[in-house]
Order: sequence, then C-alpha cells, then structure tokens
Amino acid sequence: MRGENEKSRKAGGYYEKSADDRSAMDATEADTQKALKKTLTAAWLKDNKPDDGLGSDCSAKDKCKDNTHCCGTATLTGEDE
Repeated sequence: MRGENEKSRKAGGYYEKSADDRSAMDATEADTQKALKKTLTAAWLKDNKPDDGLGSDCSAKDKCKDNTHCCGTATLTGEDE
C-alpha cells in the first residue's frame, strides 16, 4: 500500500503543492487507506475462517477452543482503523 501511495503522490505533484493542498490530499489518502484496509481485512477473514470443529460457529456448546480463535468478531481497533 505504501508503494502505491508514494507513486500516486509523485504522479499528482504532491511534493510541489502548498501545505494546505497537501493537507487536503492527506485527508483524502487517509480515507482511501482506511477503506482499503477494511476491504483487505474482510477478504482475509473470509479466506481464513477456522476449520469446522474449532469453535468457528460460536455455538453455546462449542465455543472457541483457544485464544487464537475470534469467533467472527474480529474488528479493526486503534487509530489506524
């Protein structure tokens, strides 16, 4: 993601722009990066579900077997959501 972001900045003349213009671009980039992270996270979670029998269904009798299982409740947290 970082490499593509840098290519976009160079192509768009980011480093030649005023501080105000760069701030506006930064805000747009942050929104774009946040959306991309959510999309990539959702795709990874979809492709990496626990195998059956490991508590992946979060039923009352078959809860997550260990602390590495999220039972489908994984969410982004922190400043870089």
